[in-house]
Amino acid sequence: MTPIRALTLTLIVVAALALQAKPPEIGWHSAPETAYAVARGQNKLLLVYYRRDCMKCNASMDALLEKAAEDDVFMHVLDAYLPLRVTAGPTQPKHPLVDDLAKLPFAPALVIYDSSGAQISILDRKLRWDGVMEELLRFRGERPRIIRATELRVAGQVPEADLLLGTALLNSREVRAAAYWLDRSM
Repeated sequence: MTPIRALTLTLIVVAALALQAKPPEIGWHSAPETAYAVARGQNKLLLVYYRRDCMKCNASMDALLEKAAEDDVFMHVLDAYLPLRVTAGPTQPKHPLVDDLAKLPFAPALVIYDSSGAQISILDRKLRWDGVMEELLRFRGERPRIIRATELRVAGQVPEADLLLGTALLNSREVRAAAYWLDRSM
C-alpha cells in the first residue's frame, strides 16, 4: 500500500469515527433556581421534564426525549426554552417548583413555566409527538408576550402580567389556563 493510500484510508476512518462520536443531547439543567435565572437572562421559557424516582417509570419518556434530540426541528423549537430536568426524591432540594410538580397526579410529565415561576401548561401525555411539537411551537410563538408578562410580574405589576399571560395562553389555545390567569387579573 502506498503512503498516499494509507493516509487517505486513515482520513476516511477518522472522519467516519468523528461522525459517529457522540449523538446530540438536550442540555438539561438540574437546579431550578439556576434555571430560572438563566431563562430570565436569555428571555426563554422553562421546559421542565419532571420524573419520579423510578427508572422504569421514566424509561419511555427518557427514550423519546433522547430520540427527539436527534431531530433538527425539535432542537430548533427547543431554542425558545431552557430545558430543566427534575427528578423527585429525597435528594431533590426544596424549591417551590419542585413542590408544585409533586402535586401532579402522574409522572413523567413535560411542563412549561415562565421564568418567574408561573406554570403555563402541562403538556398532554396522550398526545403523539407531533402534537407535543405543535404545542411547543404555539407557546414559542407567544413567547414575547409571556416574557413581557414575566417582566411585569417581577416589577410588581401582577394584574397586568396576569392579563397579558392570559391573552398569550388564549392565543395558544389553552382556554382553561387562559381563563385562570384572566380571572386573576380582575
